[in-house]
Amino acid sequence: MKTTHVKADKEFEDDGLYCITIWVEEFPPRYISISYDEIEEPESIYIEAEDQKYGFKVPSIDLTLNDSSLKIGLGNDTAYHFHWTNQRCITITLTAEEIEEIKPTLHHIQQKSGQNS
Repeated sequence: MKTTHVKADKEFEDDGLYCITIWVEEFPPRYISISYDEIEEPESIYIEAEDQKYGFKVPSIDLTLNDSSLKIGLGNDTAYHFHWTNQRCITITLTAEEIEEIKPTLHHIQQKSGQNS
């Protein structure tokens, strides 16, 4: 999947809330949003794609950022999957600027999942 644009909400915009929304060329999903609220819901990460009805919470997530892509993987600790592929893992191609935009917020979400950045 290729992006059309990204937005990363940083903690200072809403205390304790970290959210990345990535709009993609494909429909479904059109967008994917990953959020972590360390104050109100520190035990879960919320993932939404296409519509709120496809949103779900997971205890952890595998986020791997490399030179030009973000891999989003759902762990074995959940029965959820991405509804448009029925798979537990997706990869999104990002530009260098988009990667820089999401890195700080991604770092906080990765910390919740026990990942090193």
